[in-house]
Amino acid sequence: MITRLFKHSLRVSDLKASEIWAIWQDVSNWPQWNQGLERCTINGPFETGQTFSIMPKGDASSTQPFTATLTKVIENVVFDDKTPVPWGIVNGSHQIREDANGLEIYHEIRAEVNPEKIQFFDSVVSKKWEHGLPAALESVVNLARAKRLAETARSSSFKM
Repeated sequence: MITRLFKHSLRVSDLKASEIWAIWQDVSNWPQWNQGLERCTINGPFETGQTFSIMPKGDASSTQPFTATLTKVIENVVFDDKTPVPWGIVNGSHQIREDANGLEIYHEIRAEVNPEKIQFFDSVVSKKWEHGLPAALESVVNLARAKRLAETARSSSFKM
């Protein structure tokens, strides 16, 4: 297997870990923040060992969703997943690191690629992930901010 690593992080000072976590654990809405996904469904609670399905957008290598497994879940801190795919295995890690300056939101994808599929991976998948990972994290942050604004507006309208 040949390893390819993609990672990106963002720092924010205006959000709580629980606000980011709320976006991440809402699996059916992942296509809102990950433009490379057509649909996602989870088969139960968002916890270690749970499986979920992922259907990438425009994936010519599969007409069926991929089945992923949550390999580690620590609420408001980290979730890792593992997905066997036709060209290898995808290991994802999503982390929230909190310090005095706010949050660092981190996403890493480690792809273990079959050597005979590396040309396909490097020419198709790699390019999508290089551009998609930063955009996905920005979208997570923007969704968390929008959700906070909507909740603030809703609670303000009840006080009137």
